[in-house]
Amino acid sequence: MTFGGASKVSDRLRQSDRLGGLPPKPPEVFSAKGKPGLRQAVPCPAECLTYLLAMTETSQTKVLFNNDCPVCSFEINHYAAYARREGLPIQFDDLNGAERAAWGIDEDTAARRLYVLQNGELTSGIPAFLVLWLEMPRYRWLGRIVGLPGIKQIASLVYDYALAPLIYRWHLRRKARRAIQSG
Repeated sequence: MTFGGASKVSDRLRQSDRLGGLPPKPPEVFSAKGKPGLRQAVPCPAECLTYLLAMTETSQTKVLFNNDCPVCSFEINHYAAYARREGLPIQFDDLNGAERAAWGIDEDTAARRLYVLQNGELTSGIPAFLVLWLEMPRYRWLGRIVGLPGIKQIASLVYDYALAPLIYRWHLRRKARRAIQSG
């Protein structure tokens, strides 16, 4: 049984070969109520579809991150500098800037985790890091290791239930501190 026809399956196989032989991801299925079916994904609001279609006309990978977060900015700005130096087609958007509106993600949701858009697929968390690492030659080894069965699940659990919530709480404290200081 194939999902989405033979052309989508062959496209996923070609994509998996390009990404170093990782198995293709299962298709995204949403019920009528918008709840994820086969795997969790971020549904795109209707108003951002035109923007996403325009973004996917190029092979560029786009990253949405919190540049106000010291942890996030340290890591992602390192990747951005590497991508610029190597001429990689990766765009880094700060969620605190005007670029976030085009993503169709509100500030609070965007501040909770890393988001990556590639080939029309929006990923977040560890899957987003995997997409990003696999796009950068220096970090492909990391993407392949973290993408291994078992390791990926453990990394996702640690990110989803420990690191991302902790970093998000720091973000909220920084915002509250700024609000108190400014007025």
